[in-house]
Amino acid sequence: MALASMATTYWLWSQPAALGSDDAFYFSNGIEHFSVLEFSPHFPGYPAFISLARLASLFLDDATQALISTTRLAALLIPWLSYALLRASGCQQSYAAVGFLLCAGQPLLLGLGLQGLSDSAGLIWLLALLLTLQRNHLYLAGLMLGLLLATRPSYAPLIVAPLCWILYLEPRRLLQLLPGGLIIGLLSLGFVLYHDSSAYFYEGWRFIQGHFQLWGNSSLGTVQSGSWSESLTDYFGSCLALVVLAIPVLWLIWRQRTPETILLLVTFIFSLVWTLGAQNPLNLRHMAPSLILLICLLCIALSRLHIRKLSIILSIFLFTGGLIQTLSLMEWQPKQPPLQQARIWLEQQSTGQLATNYGVDLLRHQLPTFAVADTYYPGASKRVLQSGGWRLSATQLNDDSLVMKQQFSARFPGEQSLWIYQYKIDIY
Repeated sequence: MALASMATTYWLWSQPAALGSDDAFYFSNGIEHFSVLEFSPHFPGYPAFISLARLASLFLDDATQALISTTRLAALLIPWLSYALLRASGCQQSYAAVGFLLCAGQPLLLGLGLQGLSDSAGLIWLLALLLTLQRNHLYLAGLMLGLLLATRPSYAPLIVAPLCWILYLEPRRLLQLLPGGLIIGLLSLGFVLYHDSSAYFYEGWRFIQGHFQLWGNSSLGTVQSGSWSESLTDYFGSCLALVVLAIPVLWLIWRQRTPETILLLVTFIFSLVWTLGAQNPLNLRHMAPSLILLICLLCIALSRLHIRKLSIILSIFLFTGGLIQTLSLMEWQPKQPPLQQARIWLEQQSTGQLATNYGVDLLRHQLPTFAVADTYYPGASKRVLQSGGWRLSATQLNDDSLVMKQQFSARFPGEQSLWIYQYKIDIY
């Protein structure tokens, strides 16, 4: 376990600490100047995550370093918290170690450490919440609950399962969560109101409407691009195989259920339903909570198999499969994020015009000599292309009038590869 953690640490710190998306850019701005109205960061502000990054900035040179270091450290803690959660759930030490190794080597979870987003920090508070509940430290669990919501508010539906679990076992003990949760909640509310006043609530309503009606790209929205079956198939090789693996695991957990395993099982179900229904399938990172909980449930199921030789064989098979997946999907050499690769390439070109649907604000900031148009506005994008400018896209375009000039590949699953195009010379 120590060796796996060292290898993970080496890989995370060998990769450049660079911004790879507009969201990460907004977070880095929020470390120095917080305002959801100015998208630094965007709504709902993530006050606990910003506070963690600001704490890191006291020891580092700039906001980008502080942001990426925060997500790196959070990603490193995920396997250790998963191990502690498995042990608290009654899983044998050897199978808990298998869970640690599977989490430590998951390409998706490793990638969370480099994206500069709140997912990895939110995951450690989610795992800490489940762990403190299982160990019956409810006052501490209240603090974890507050930190979870203030770090990653989109995980709010996931806490329904732990709350229902407490109500089922002993409803009166739910009150013990309130002090810690209220402390973090009031501090966070004061933080955002101090910076944005009542406008924070108007921005919140606009954001909720936008997520489900405009840009959210979820199955609950009006339009959806891509699907979770496609994303999971790309990551695991077969979505059907994943379902076939999950069903017997969930059945065995239910058949040999304990209060601790029921907590994990119900949280997994809530997480999966929320992700499939309300999250963007083009962002694989949204599946991280479900993936971690499935790994934990899988290890618990293995530890409870009555045929010990079979459980050992299956553990070796899973570890080998995870290792092969990690080796095949990861970029091991130090490499810039695709958006930074594109920026470096564009700086070497003579044409200073660009139309893009990805990283618009970050590119405008880092390419001050470029005219960067947002393809959300077709007229501006068309003028850029007709004057010989570039078209940077997060998807491969099937347009006979465009010729692809360069591809900027992702470093890990869940990171967006980019392609750059230009009009064919004979068109205009």
